[in-house]
Amino acid sequence: MVFRTMADSAPVLMWMSDSQMRCTFFNEGWLRFTGRTTEQEMGSGWHEGIHADDRADCLNVFSSHFGLREPFEVEFRLRRLDGEYRWILNRGVPYNLLGTFAGYIGAGIDVTERREHQERLQEKDSELTRLNAELESKVQERTAALMAKNEDLEAFSYSVAHDLRGPIRGIVSNIRVAIEDSQGAIEPELVQNLEKAHAAALHLGAVVDDLLQFSRTGTQGMELSRFDLSEMFEDEFQRALQEAGNISAECKIQNNVVV
Repeated sequence: MVFRTMADSAPVLMWMSDSQMRCTFFNEGWLRFTGRTTEQEMGSGWHEGIHADDRADCLNVFSSHFGLREPFEVEFRLRRLDGEYRWILNRGVPYNLLGTFAGYIGAGIDVTERREHQERLQEKDSELTRLNAELESKVQERTAALMAKNEDLEAFSYSVAHDLRGPIRGIVSNIRVAIEDSQGAIEPELVQNLEKAHAAALHLGAVVDDLLQFSRTGTQGMELSRFDLSEMFEDEFQRALQEAGNISAECKIQNNVVV
């Protein structure tokens, strides 16, 4: 009587079986949950409430552990009073009477919310995996497209630089010869203009050489190195002054601007 009172007060679905796997007791919590009578659930009657997709596995766990007299744990869907199937976590342990195996006693709890939460997490994880795969695919596609564009740019750069290199060298040489041959024969101002043209041609040649070197980076790879911006700005400023002619200008450039 005390056991029944305690069992009926427990917030779980309690049950007991005999040594022949026939259920002999269900507490009030179980009966309220299923909406069935004790007589309907007795023996193997409770099997009717198990979801058809879960019944075989559930009973297989029960019978296999029953034969070994070992505790078990199984999750299955059980039909509730309103017809909805709810996930039940059911645990059972063997018990003895006077030193002899007498059957199992167990209890179940409704874990539907936990299962649904796990399923939502799995769905989100699957969606995140899918999005990551799509992102990776797009990155690979764009990387491939960028590499193709870089290859086109390198080929174009090489073609332009290669075609300009020879003519520019000819211009530099011809201007140098003109300057040397015209010493004392033409006005100093014209010589100065030739010097400016020679310097500009040299600079253009350096740009073409850099462009040609850039076109080769795709096959040779690039090495990172430190670069002095201060020195570059100073060189460009002096070149601009030289090209401008007789002007006076001052530019303050911070030293050691290295990247």
